[in-house]
Amino acid sequence: MADFTHPTRPRRTARAVLLGAAVVVLVCLVGATGLGLWNYQSVRGAREPARQVAEAFLGDLVVGDASAAYDRLCAGTRDRWQRLEFERWLGGQPAISRYTVREVSVVTRDGRPRGTVTAELTERSGKVRTHPLTVVDEDGDWRVCGDPY
Repeated sequence: MADFTHPTRPRRTARAVLLGAAVVVLVCLVGATGLGLWNYQSVRGAREPARQVAEAFLGDLVVGDASAAYDRLCAGTRDRWQRLEFERWLGGQPAISRYTVREVSVVTRDGRPRGTVTAELTERSGKVRTHPLTVVDEDGDWRVCGDPY
């Protein structure tokens, strides 16, 4: 008697697993790309406000308005300096006649944008020096933080 058995079909389990893995990888890549683009846009969009607060702060220093400069400081820096103390300290620093912003960089740390604005400061004496200003986003308002001068 002849044995008539049907040829076995290759299992489709391996194909299904590979297809499922490919779909998962594709979803992860699309998600990572979207997250990366969102982060890039938020950091790129934060550069201008970071530049603006640094320029406003430095402009206050140029015209000698220490009170307005103080108002642009972050909460942590204002906690370390009382307004009158800051104004007195600032009055003892070399006066700035002009400034030029050379570089603005913003990164996101712990989900919060933080930037460094590097400016070239020209003192009234003619001395030129480079100074980095740290700027942070505090509840939607950009502020100068750390060593302000």
